[in-house]
Amino acid sequence: MLDSIPTYAMATMRLPPAVVVALDKLRRAFLWSVADRAPGAQYRVFRSKAEGGLGVRALEHWRALRKLLPIYRGLTRVHVGGGATTSFWHDWLLPYGVPSAAFPTLFTHAVRSEDTVACARQVGVRALLVPRLTHLVARDCVEVQELMASMVWAPRADARLTPLCRAPKGAFSARAAYRLARFGGTKASNSVFLWSSPAPSRVKFFCWLLTMARVHTRDVLLRKTILTAAEAGCPCCHAALDTADHLIFGCPFVVCFWTRLGLSPAGASVASLHQFDASPAVGVALPSAFVMLCCWRLWKRRNEIVFRNNAQSLVTTLKCCRDDADLWRVRFQHDQRPHVDVWLGVLASS
Repeated sequence: MLDSIPTYAMATMRLPPAVVVALDKLRRAFLWSVADRAPGAQYRVFRSKAEGGLGVRALEHWRALRKLLPIYRGLTRVHVGGGATTSFWHDWLLPYGVPSAAFPTLFTHAVRSEDTVACARQVGVRALLVPRLTHLVARDCVEVQELMASMVWAPRADARLTPLCRAPKGAFSARAAYRLARFGGTKASNSVFLWSSPAPSRVKFFCWLLTMARVHTRDVLLRKTILTAAEAGCPCCHAALDTADHLIFGCPFVVCFWTRLGLSPAGASVASLHQFDASPAVGVALPSAFVMLCCWRLWKRRNEIVFRNNAQSLVTTLKCCRDDADLWRVRFQHDQRPHVDVWLGVLASS
């Protein structure tokens, strides 16, 4: 949804840079209000899912890709054929590397910086330079001409290898280049747990917010000044403060819930939710997705109490987990569906 907001305007006109920056600012702030704005929290929206973000694309990413072009040329290797699509000055062409970097003084005398290798072969390197050359530049020109003459040319199309920005068949991938441009250097330890799960997208989004303690428990509402300190207690057990950790692992009902499943919540936290091991209960039957299912249902039970004053019993909560598992089965791949039967057996026997 955040990506589709400006689609119509961008299809009909070229947005001014200031408008693009303003739209990106609004899209970053969508999930958090001004009163609840933690340092760097908004920028997590634009981080990739592998880094713990949400993977929303910045509108200015095409501008970022254009700035990435010199880096892209430096990281790629070209197998020159006819040379029509290879930059003479900026591609990795010579044994020394990029001509503009290997012969910087020679490059300062170039008439055009975007001449191709085919043009250099056709008219000669000297024709690509200004008429008057210094002795040093003339010597470099002779050396480059000799290198060009020693290279083996083949009547085929130029081939470019992109080891860091490659698609499955070896072609350039704009998606991989965008990820390279936006990569912050640190991969989130919970990215596989969150985004490789076959759970529904809304559940994965909920768990992403949960791991950062950004779900609307009463401590968050207190921080936003929506509730007072006296109103910030747990709606289930009347603990002094309702937090994400208390909701998932600390509430007495929740402790009983995990214990009935054969799991111990002692010492667990939502920040390390990906480390909570459900394999003692379900074995290898997608334990991470099973944890998501349970967290999602505990959150729904909490909302039943808050909005409908309906405190579901443990038996009812386990039945709701079984009902959700049956619904999830249809979105699982065929080889994953037997895992749901394992879940149902554990939930039914608890």
